[in-house]
Amino acid sequence: RAVTDIGFSFSINGQSGQEYTGIINNISLSGAFLSKLQPLLTPEHISQTGLLKIGFDDEELPLACEIVYISPPDNQFFPVGAGVVFSDTDTKIQAAVTKLAAALELDFASN
Repeated sequence: RAVTDIGFSFSINGQSGQEYTGIINNISLSGAFLSKLQPLLTPEHISQTGLLKIGFDDEELPLACEIVYISPPDNQFFPVGAGVVFSDTDTKIQAAVTKLAAALELDFASN
């Protein structure tokens, strides 16, 4: 896992026109924690899938993912944000994760 401050945009499949933006707090080969979300995601979004776009190294890396955790503003124990798990069903997605992992020095053996 790597701590980051990489910006992102996220769109949920089936929600045309709605885009979420923020910062990736930490990322691994299998997922990420999204913070400073605008607008906020709610617990009702858990299990929805979408496309996370990360601006990285002068290009946009697309990562298909599923929302698996939401921490709302009233949570007293965890930071506000969303946990996502990457889907690896597509060669383009796998290439994006591999490129990001190499740049952030993430270890394939640790995940």
